[in-house]
Amino acid sequence: VEDITEKVTATGESQVSVRVASVYHGLSSVSSIPVIFHETGHFLLDKKPSSGDACFYHVKVENAISLRLLDAEGQCVKGIESSSGYFVIPARYVLLYSDLFPGFKALHCSVVLF
Repeated sequence: VEDITEKVTATGESQVSVRVASVYHGLSSVSSIPVIFHETGHFLLDKKPSSGDACFYHVKVENAISLRLLDAEGQCVKGIESSSGYFVIPARYVLLYSDLFPGFKALHCSVVLF
């Protein structure tokens, strides 16, 4: 994580944007992605789900270096800022939400459908 800041969109809606340090993060822009934050220094972001619980936060790709921060229900998060830390995608979601293995999604879907 390079920076987590709150901004106001052109429509007047407030949302939190997460800027990543790498130019290409490899995340799919199709849906929101569950994430767990670490070492951000913000008590809400660093809160850990207990085993088996869903993630508290999701991100949605805006562009190559920016992600929108959402709560577990998919609503925009407000009032969170930080300039340190990192996030991880839980292992069970990595292949589903990554653009690094595009053939895996098609194979995974075909196995589920048949």
